[in-house]
Amino acid sequence: MNKTKIKIFLKITKIINKKFCKDKLEINKIVFFNGKHKGKKNDGYYAVNSKIIGISKKEPLFCQIRTLLHELTHAYQNQIMNCKGKHNKQGERVFYKFMKEIDKTLKISV
Repeated sequence: MNKTKIKIFLKITKIINKKFCKDKLEINKIVFFNGKHKGKKNDGYYAVNSKIIGISKKEPLFCQIRTLLHELTHAYQNQIMNCKGKHNKQGERVFYKFMKEIDKTLKISV
């Protein structure tokens, strides 16, 4: 796995943790997998008990960043809001706040 990509993902996690979670969000590891988790094709997952985020290797970097933010939203819902990380309006609002913050932080020029 590309060390630069890992650094980007850890930096994004740190930014979200500091800005929105007062450094209370615990992510033990970010792993990359080949597009299937537990036999199902998906782009990512957040494992509640182990606090691991998994991201599919098969997606482009932009999609992987979006997936990371999506899974960080589930972690936020679980750890900070003390609720199950379901796909709902509340989670959607958190996700868009995360996206907006990272959009300001990551400036990509073409």
